[in-house]
Amino acid sequence: MSDNLTALISRVQIQLLDDGTLFSTATVTAAIRSALGEWNAVAPVILADLIAVVDTQLTYELTGGDFTNVLDILDVLKNDDDGELDIPLDYDDFFEDNRPWIRLRQSESSGDLLIRFTQPHAINGLDAKVESTMTADQDQVLVDGACAHAIEIRLMKPIESINLNQASGITTAYERASVRYFAVFHAGMGRYASRKPPVSEKRATNWTLDA
Repeated sequence: MSDNLTALISRVQIQLLDDGTLFSTATVTAAIRSALGEWNAVAPVILADLIAVVDTQLTYELTGGDFTNVLDILDVLKNDDDGELDIPLDYDDFFEDNRPWIRLRQSESSGDLLIRFTQPHAINGLDAKVESTMTADQDQVLVDGACAHAIEIRLMKPIESINLNQASGITTAYERASVRYFAVFHAGMGRYASRKPPVSEKRATNWTLDA
């Protein structure tokens, strides 16, 4: 089960050996948001949803259902009722007024279009989201990335009561830790970035012959 924002904040603070004094809830929340943004840039959620065909219509705006926060369109297919022989269609996808659209190169007369697309991951409690989409393994990768970002944020603070300067050696230690966390974070994301989106096979039947 995926962790919510509160649990992730706690995990980041524990991993940084902090009780919230050095890495506050606000700082860690900002770090988690930054790490999640990087994650979504390389390994977002892959989803699919149906829209009804409108006879002779070429252009469709993707709204409602699961089409909230679409990042990229992966594929458009003529939906097969059995779900085994969806027909890939020629199309162009684009955004207008920050809204996703598709335009078929040849109109359809009936049935449904199956749209495959990507969407950002969500964390329960972050930016008003009520559900987390990441797995437990992905949560740990995100925590590593958030640790790196939290350290980076803290390094930008010019003056601290613990005299964070070159002479103390603390800055160097933080920088080394940040490099390590970024390396782990990026390696972890790479595992998911390499995932291939679903594909469909074209029908082998000849449409010029009777069934």
